[in-house]
Amino acid sequence: MRERFDSEGRRLTRAHLGLQLIHLTGPVRVLDLRRDDTLDALGLDDQVSTARAYEIWQASRRLTDLVTQWFGDRCHGIVYRSRTTPERSANLAFFEHAPLQAHSLGTLREQPDLLERCVVGEGFEIQGWR
Repeated sequence: MRERFDSEGRRLTRAHLGLQLIHLTGPVRVLDLRRDDTLDALGLDDQVSTARAYEIWQASRRLTDLVTQWFGDRCHGIVYRSRTTPERSANLAFFEHAPLQAHSLGTLREQPDLLERCVVGEGFEIQGWR
């Protein structure tokens, strides 16, 4: 939630509460950019995951293109450190061909435990809830 709503300053509007929460399942193989040996082999550092500079984001997009060229359908995505909490969480970016099944968990409004953790533990402001 922090990563998704970072640009909104961790503020959820009434409209955001209508967004669907999706659970993805399936066996995937990913390039792990959290590992030092992977970063070293690619000549990168952790900025590829955590930086906010436009140039770094552009380089990350180029890296994604290269990964699909190198591995094709054998690699289903990239796992990288979160920009907002790099020490304790990670993000997954899946490629279109990843063998995933999507299961709806309902809207954010229907997830009171998640919303409470966002407010109490992460400092979110949520309009139109409670």
